[in-house]
Amino acid sequence: MSVLRRVLLALLLLILLLIGALAFVLYAPLSGGPRFLKPSQLISASPLDAAVAVLGAEPTVRATDTPALAALALRYQPTLVVSGLDRNWPTSVIRLLGERWHGQGPCVYIGGRCKIGDPSASALDGRGAWGDFLRYPAPVNSVQDTFRSAAAALGVPVADVGAWPRTIAAVDPFESAQVYFYYLAKAPPTAYPGVPHGLISLQYWFYYPLNYFPLTRIPLKALAARIGSTFGNTDYHQGDLEHVAVLLDPKTMQPVYLWMARHSNEGVAYRWHSPSIQWQGDHATIYAAFGSHASYADCGIQRRSRTYRFINDYVVCIPHQTYAFTYNATPLVDLSKTAWGCWRGHLGQAGPLRAGRVGFAPYETAGPVSPLNQQENFRIACHVPTGKSKPPTPL
Repeated sequence: MSVLRRVLLALLLLILLLIGALAFVLYAPLSGGPRFLKPSQLISASPLDAAVAVLGAEPTVRATDTPALAALALRYQPTLVVSGLDRNWPTSVIRLLGERWHGQGPCVYIGGRCKIGDPSASALDGRGAWGDFLRYPAPVNSVQDTFRSAAAALGVPVADVGAWPRTIAAVDPFESAQVYFYYLAKAPPTAYPGVPHGLISLQYWFYYPLNYFPLTRIPLKALAARIGSTFGNTDYHQGDLEHVAVLLDPKTMQPVYLWMARHSNEGVAYRWHSPSIQWQGDHATIYAAFGSHASYADCGIQRRSRTYRFINDYVVCIPHQTYAFTYNATPLVDLSKTAWGCWRGHLGQAGPLRAGRVGFAPYETAGPVSPLNQQENFRIACHVPTGKSKPPTPL
């Protein structure tokens, strides 16, 4: 009888564990709550003066492109929403060259050695080599240290950084915010699975100082007490490039899809003006996941089939603690007109790195290469030698 009791007890415990696992996977703290934030709940900046063509370190599309192309790019520029608790926002690669940490600045590594300390934009001009990389001074696995050094380089007062997160609204990310743009006349057949071939791609790229993927979280706290809900992060890499693409019919020049790129192969195509997306006219609102900055259509837990729905992205939407980089207040820069657009090095540390023990989620990874040398733009935007394989996409 005692053996039977033990077996029954073991089965009961197993059932409880299964129920707990299912609850962990299926529970959504925002069930029944708002999927989108209202403009009044977002921290944003005033619209830009339409006559302004040069802001910060890089000229905008108004200065570099034909009036027709600039108008097309601006017509569909999205609004990007990022949690203030994330400590990252979309900025200029060149602006971050001013980072300092413990007296050290960035360095361009060539052949595994620091060759160009405190580089200017000219250090990233030209082709470079595939093994080169730009290393920023703050530790790759420290979100707070990167935040301090990057914010200082971007002109945020030290007092405001020190007060974070008590007064998120005091940290002004808008003066240094920027979005990159690229016009791809004909997307490759494999670029956007599930959509017709041959579409025109208007790409909008966001460069964040740091990527970190919150690996283990407490679901009940993850969307409300974001910082205290995480047990550990992984996939740290300096520089994080994410993007969305407006796909146009080449015959009518009208938009038919909005593509949201996510991680390595999890991108999703939405019909233009899909009710799943928040719109302001022809401007979609893109919600960035916490830490990973993958692009999503709404707030809440974003279930990932690649990780069997256990390790997911979280879009944190806390009213009045969330930044909105609106389409009419964020400078837009043409990637093809930047000095570094075809530089082959990594825009972030690429060695030495600690991979860790979890194969599918390495602890530290190399910074990204330029958007013109990866994904749908590979072998199209820049000359790439034969035999060079496509750079890996992030987790």
